[in-house]
Order: sequence, then structure tokens, then C-alpha cells
Amino acid sequence: MFEDWIISNSLVPVLKPRLHRFIRLASPHAMVSRNRMQNLYRLLCRMERDGVRGHIVETGVARGGSAIFFGLFINALKTQRDLWLYDAFELFDPDGPTSEEVRRTLFETFGFDREAVHLIKGHFETALAAYPDEPIAFLHIDAGGYEPIQCCLERLCPCVEPGGWIVLDNYGADEGCRRATDEYLAKIGRSDALERFGHTQVYFQQVG
Repeated sequence: MFEDWIISNSLVPVLKPRLHRFIRLASPHAMVSRNRMQNLYRLLCRMERDGVRGHIVETGVARGGSAIFFGLFINALKTQRDLWLYDAFELFDPDGPTSEEVRRTLFETFGFDREAVHLIKGHFETALAAYPDEPIAFLHIDAGGYEPIQCCLERLCPCVEPGGWIVLDNYGADEGCRRATDEYLAKIGRSDALERFGHTQVYFQQVG
């Protein structure tokens, strides 16, 4: 499988047998496809292989599928990374999953560490302003719309460490996401940085 060539020999025995378990446990709660989870895993393994310091941050949590996947990954390696999760939840969609439902899933069903997993409810414009400016190793943006994506990129990308990864899941399906991403990359002189996975997911690596 493709994981063999992308991660170090020391990580393969630890993570490869667990990948399908991570996907099996996260999928019932996920809006991200299994293939896109595999790509997240591939980039997470590169992050670990390269020793990139910092937390994992996700904007756009929905039912918590990707958050579960990230939490399982962190627990498997017993790293000191925190997981920061941001979503408006019922403030945006009254008929969608609530923050309390997701909180119960993360902390009661899966038993993640309440001191290391931070679930913040709020619109990005206000919620992200309170991010503590600590290093980020992996930024997963699973949201849509021009202004929310612009806010995520402008606020959080400067915190991503060199060698870290920024993944946007809705680039190929959401015009606002695509426009905000293209404008941000043009602004920082990296218009050619994007790599695509499948129809909707894109990613790029932070440089020093």
C-alpha cells in the first residue's frame, strides 16, 4: 500500500495495522470519505516522520468523524499534541449535530483526554480569534464559503510550522472555498503550491 513508501520504517509497524481500525471507527461519524481519510493519514504520517512540532487543528467538525480519526492517531503514537476543534454547530445549522452531541461522542464514547482535546463552539470570526497562537503541525479545514475559509487561512496558517500541512476538503466542491484559497495563496506568492487528492480535497505544505 502507499503508506509504505511515505512513512519511516519506525512508524509503519505502529500505524499501518491500525489505519483500517481508525477508519472503521471514525466513518460512521464522518462526512469525509474513506479515501480522503487515507490521504489525511498519509500526511499525518509525513508530519510525524519529519518531526513537525505543534498541534492538530480542525475547523468544521460536523459529527466529529475527522476529529475521532485525529484523536485515534494521536493516542496511537502517545504524542504530546493537542487537538483543537472549531465549529458553529447549532449556531449555523439548527438541524445538524449539536456541540453537546459531539462532545459526548468524543469524551464519553471514545474517551479522549479532556485536557488535550479542545472543542470550541462559535463562528470562526470570533472563535478563532481566541486560538492561543501555539504552533500548528496539521490544519484541516473542512468548511465552506468564502469568508469562513478566508478567516481560517488568514488566522491559522501563520501558526503552521514549516513542514506542516494545510488540507482543505471542499476546494473542488465549493466556489467560495476555492476563491478564498486561491486568493490567499496568490497573496503569499504560492499559487503553485496546491496538490489535489480526488475531486474535492487539496493540500499544501508550509514552508519556512
